[in-house]
Amino acid sequence: MHYREDVDGLRAIAILPVIFFHAGFQPFSNGYLGVDIFFVISGFLITSFINTLHRKEKNVISKFYERRARRILPGLILVMVFSIPLALVSMQPDDLENFGQSLIATSLLSNNILLYLTSGYWDLSSEFKPLLHTWSLGVEEQFYIVFPLIYLALLKKGDYKYNLAIFLVMFLISLTSYLYNYHDSNLMHQNSFLLLPTRGWELLLGSIGALIYQRNYFNSPKFIGLSELISFLGLVLIFIGIFPFELLKLHNYLLPICVSLGTFLVLLFSNNSKKLALLLKKKILVSIGLLSYSLYLWHQPLLAFLRIRSLEEPNTSVLILILALTIPIAILSYKFELYCKDRKKITTRTFLSISLVSLFLISSTGLIFYNTNGFYKAYPELTDDNLNDPIFQTNDGYVRDAGRFLNKEFDNPKKNLLILGDSFARDFINMGRSNTYFNNYEISLSEFNCANENFQEFSKYSSQLKEADLAIITYRILRTANEKYCLQKKIENLNKYGIQYLVIGPKDFGYNINRPLKKKMYDYHANISQEILDFNEYLKFEISGEKFIDLIEIIAIDGAIPLFTQKNKLVSTDRTHLTFFGAQEFGKELFKDKRLAELK
Repeated sequence: MHYREDVDGLRAIAILPVIFFHAGFQPFSNGYLGVDIFFVISGFLITSFINTLHRKEKNVISKFYERRARRILPGLILVMVFSIPLALVSMQPDDLENFGQSLIATSLLSNNILLYLTSGYWDLSSEFKPLLHTWSLGVEEQFYIVFPLIYLALLKKGDYKYNLAIFLVMFLISLTSYLYNYHDSNLMHQNSFLLLPTRGWELLLGSIGALIYQRNYFNSPKFIGLSELISFLGLVLIFIGIFPFELLKLHNYLLPICVSLGTFLVLLFSNNSKKLALLLKKKILVSIGLLSYSLYLWHQPLLAFLRIRSLEEPNTSVLILILALTIPIAILSYKFELYCKDRKKITTRTFLSISLVSLFLISSTGLIFYNTNGFYKAYPELTDDNLNDPIFQTNDGYVRDAGRFLNKEFDNPKKNLLILGDSFARDFINMGRSNTYFNNYEISLSEFNCANENFQEFSKYSSQLKEADLAIITYRILRTANEKYCLQKKIENLNKYGIQYLVIGPKDFGYNINRPLKKKMYDYHANISQEILDFNEYLKFEISGEKFIDLIEIIAIDGAIPLFTQKNKLVSTDRTHLTFFGAQEFGKELFKDKRLAELK
């Protein structure tokens, strides 16, 4: 297929919303859908390229993979090498350990799988992850490993109609998987968002477009007149998906479908239109499109390290300055990529050798970060010689310890304490146990969580509920009306069975704890995020005063929460949950409340 400037123009339309979304600009709250545009374009171009190679070349597979490696690896390796020293000097151990995992996964082109298994794209700390965005490269490259083998086998055995039918079947299977795995909530389910089986339909849609496009159906006079209308319709569908129009409020699962279909139509018809082709071939859009991969690679680490170094969320002016800095860096990266693509300047053997050695060294560095838990032993703020077991830089080991009480049966003569909520419920257990409380109570932590389950599921735990002498309810946040209704149903059930209960409010440790730890800012107090303050006020209003304990009021000083204990130990490593030291110190304050006195 000949070079199409309009495709590069379309790449520009894809990359800009993604960048503005990661920068946190509110009008681009759906900007992440630019990746969906890239997926369809990639499927279209890669299928077209295989067709060209199949007609003209031998050793199609080796040439295809070499071309992909020369396209993807140079810039990606540069970004990881750039990020390593910055991570060392700016990240606290918890983040550095996670970054080490990302280095390994990204080197193996599988960061999407890592995110799926760990925190996910929508995690609270995602904006602090320099390599977060490489999940999409994982999806694409996993597709590129499998798809060429399937397509070349089809080209040997089948004709156009046969191949198109196979592509359609694969497309429908993947689309069905996406719809099945989609979770009816604010955000996509991680299965649908991060993994190839549920994102492959977008790449396959592009492949179907490439098969249709190569037949030149739409060059006939009867279609040329419609090309303008259909291509503009495609552009409208893209913009409807990316920008949240109140009059056309689409369910979240429809947004990727809308954007992908729009991209499909633009790819098929824009080249034969006049006005849209003229727009997409504008020099500024084509230039941005040519830089789109480099811009995509560099914007996220620059934004992430800016945030890691900031005590509060960077203002718009600073964000714009960082995005402006991305442009010259992307240009240099693009020039390096062009150099690496030139077989006359760098042979295949040399390129592959340098790439493999670089990826090995990067992965080894990541392994060191991970195995040392981000060098947590170098931080006295996270360790204590008086403890029998080392306290890791993350709270995960401690939270898992609380998990031993999950759905535990009440089976001894002690009083029964039922704890309901999300991970903050585990934090409550940690606050008690780190102070050797709960000695007279049997603890059971219910897995029922209003943040991710329907309230109707509550009936499954009614027998456990009836046996409780006291119930504690605590959440970080409940955002949706359904989640809050679920909390109301919990309280109704507790009242129904005559169970005494208390609701403990949320806590929050501000925007960023990297810099306070690295700079040893022991007197630093974190400002509480507005959404947590709002949720706390909601609980105050909804819960009877005698049943609600305002944790923020207990631990905050002049409206801000200390990040270090009186002995200069860090109270949280992830801005939400407690370390052993935080649980111990805040637990002592919390259990001074007379309503909790019997638990001591």
